[in-house]
Amino acid sequence: HNKKVVNTSEVVWNYKPHERQLAAHVASQRFKLYGGAVGGGKSVWLCAESLLQLLKYPGNRGFLCRNTLVDLRLSTLVSWEKLVPKELVLRHIAEDHVIVLRNGSELVYGGLGGQEDIDRIKSREFGFFAMDEATECSEEHFLMLCSRLRWRLPDGTYPKYYGLLASNPEPGWVKERFVDRKLKDHIFIPALPKDNPNLPKDYDAKLRDIFPEEACKRYLDGSWDVFEGQIYKEFSRAVHVYSEDIFDCADSQYFDSFRVIDHGYRNPTCCLWVSIDFDGKMYVWDEHYAAGLLIKQHAGIIQRKHGENFTTLCDPTMFSRTMQGYRGVWSPADEYRDNGIVLIRPFGEEGKMSELSGINLVKQRLKTGTLFIHERCLNTIAEIIKYRWKNIGALKNTQSGDSLEVPVDRDNHAVDCLRYATLWRPPNASPPPKPIERNSLHYAIMKHKKMINGDFHAGWN
Repeated sequence: HNKKVVNTSEVVWNYKPHERQLAAHVASQRFKLYGGAVGGGKSVWLCAESLLQLLKYPGNRGFLCRNTLVDLRLSTLVSWEKLVPKELVLRHIAEDHVIVLRNGSELVYGGLGGQEDIDRIKSREFGFFAMDEATECSEEHFLMLCSRLRWRLPDGTYPKYYGLLASNPEPGWVKERFVDRKLKDHIFIPALPKDNPNLPKDYDAKLRDIFPEEACKRYLDGSWDVFEGQIYKEFSRAVHVYSEDIFDCADSQYFDSFRVIDHGYRNPTCCLWVSIDFDGKMYVWDEHYAAGLLIKQHAGIIQRKHGENFTTLCDPTMFSRTMQGYRGVWSPADEYRDNGIVLIRPFGEEGKMSELSGINLVKQRLKTGTLFIHERCLNTIAEIIKYRWKNIGALKNTQSGDSLEVPVDRDNHAVDCLRYATLWRPPNASPPPKPIERNSLHYAIMKHKKMINGDFHAGWN
């Protein structure tokens, strides 16, 4: 990466990538996200990788962008000008936002936030695009740029196409594509301040002295799962997400297992399968999550997935008889029952329980390390991370003067199921009794007792 030959003249490029930057350079995936914290060298990497693609394929064309041209000029282009040797640049056409290299490659740069910006690049073709602070842009921008990756080199061949992104942690489409779902041909290379040897030695420590806890987790530790207003701040992928199948063990048949349904049509219907082990720990081990299906279809999928012998909890509002047809007035619970799934309320005969009470019980399980979610439950993990409080500002409880705590009523189908499960089996609930050892005296006595209490025996006395 240190030297490139242009027109037989040797040009020295004083760029020495650190270990994480080098890992991002050599990654072969088509879409690469680099960053995750401040001070990780993400803008420098983005500019260096762009230059490498322009030099590797003479006559290539790339697009360097950010949400606004103003921000791009004040940040990313400054990094570009510091990094790129002037001997490589043939000309910079500022009015057209184009930098031409001596090998015939071009770097087009611009913003994405305005319609004029979008119109200007819709008719262009590129060999790669490099998006700085990608979370400021929309996924529509990203997909539009993906459709522009069709540039042909002057010799008639094609370069290897890339979508390059750099960003700090923020909730949204970047996180979902690269961190949560890890889509095919996507890779996320995290970088932290400690990975960058070019920073002052006390850079991290000084920022930790002034940053609040949430900012430290996001901007210094590179966590994508922490943001302002988050409800379940206690959640950690490292602690609460597991990959092994606990139901491979022989004792799993004795676990307290049940399922929970939150029904929707336009919004997704969610069903979670949950088990409590002998230590009282709660495991969410599978999910059904789909929208736009009839109750009959959901019921069929749920029953086929893991059988029918489960106690089934549900959202208490599913007992409200708000639907009307040829057979009179009925509820979603009635229709689930007609399709083989009998539902019960998770708490009380009337199904009345504060939403905050359920949230607090989930938080308690997270704090005490007694709630775990299988990695296959992608929607549950995504919802628990982005579940947040409304920004209610000056809204107050008129009687107490305290601010009202109200969750945002969106993307909450799996977390509602989780809340009902925790209300059904709170952290202090009695765990299922452990099975009796088959080779023990206790087991022999209980088996004898069962036998003599059977038919044709006088009974145990």
